[in-house]
Amino acid sequence: MLDESGKRTCSVGGYRADNGCPSDHPFSPESDRLSTTCLAISDNATAAVGDDFHCLLSCDRGASQTTSDPADDAACPGDSVCAVGPTRLRHVGVCVYV
Repeated sequence: MLDESGKRTCSVGGYRADNGCPSDHPFSPESDRLSTTCLAISDNATAAVGDDFHCLLSCDRGASQTTSDPADDAACPGDSVCAVGPTRLRHVGVCVYV
């Protein structure tokens, strides 16, 4: 989904739903542990809430938010790990490189 300026937009929320984010990620296509989610994230502290949307690769967490789980991390691409926090759902993380 693109806005009139050609910038990609998405709809916040919609865990594992049609939210305007690509769903054809090549990282673990056979895995049901990965999906895309849309979050409003900005490095501009004065930006209006929901002013800057981004699609992120989310991962299901089997362990608690403070316990490392190699299976969760293995679902993410490359050397990234499944980190909990940005989605505010304890059972859903975001694949990040640390």
